[in-house]
Amino acid sequence: MNETAIILFSIGAAWLGYVTAKFFKGLGGLWERWGFFAIFLFPMIFYFLIVMGALVADIGSTIISVTYGAGFIVRILKRNE
Repeated sequence: MNETAIILFSIGAAWLGYVTAKFFKGLGGLWERWGFFAIFLFPMIFYFLIVMGALVADIGSTIISVTYGAGFIVRILKRNE
């Protein structure tokens, strides 16, 4: 993997970690806002986030995995608005 691919994958992995943390941290608020549709959407979103996280892990790059974790930690530690 060349440097450009590592940079782009790192940006995507950081975004994915951020979105994953945002989804799991705000699950109750999403449930209240989405109502009945949450029953159908939550499994699809959960499956997507888990599969994408597994793909990041399968790449086998320490840099990309650390940026995924950094994105996750940044969002978990951020206060809700």
